[in-house]
Amino acid sequence: MEKNMNTDILAIKIERNLINQQIIASILDISLKPIPLAQMLHETLALVLSSHGLALKSMGSIFLVKESTRELTMVAQQGLHEHLLTACATVPFGYCLCGRAAESGKVVFTDRIDHRHDVTFPGIKPHGHYCVPIKGEGQLLGVLNMYVPAWHERTAD
Repeated sequence: MEKNMNTDILAIKIERNLINQQIIASILDISLKPIPLAQMLHETLALVLSSHGLALKSMGSIFLVKESTRELTMVAQQGLHEHLLTACATVPFGYCLCGRAAESGKVVFTDRIDHRHDVTFPGIKPHGHYCVPIKGEGQLLGVLNMYVPAWHERTAD
């Protein structure tokens, strides 16, 4: 029984690794296309959010750093409420979840709307987030904001 369970766990890990490799290969393919950066980011966001290996909603955004003002600028989004398109067009470092991820340089996770959600609106639906800093050569380039169902359990994956 224990041997079967270990085999099942190994098979799940191998499958997740394969999915991750496929996503990375697809992102590399997108990056080689002769298209504008904004289009690359939209395609990359759609790819990540559609991954069946991740427990994500089909909602999220990508922000890039505007270093001169220490702000994030939303450059790609999918499925966001109209209110967020305006309220989150630019996000100062330290503000709301994405700004906190930018300021700390670390992943910010929440399984529900909490006190760190500085941007809310009437009728907002329950959800959680992974806000993941995007870094290159040790420098913060932006933040990837992904929505998860409310009460999602964070895992190492």
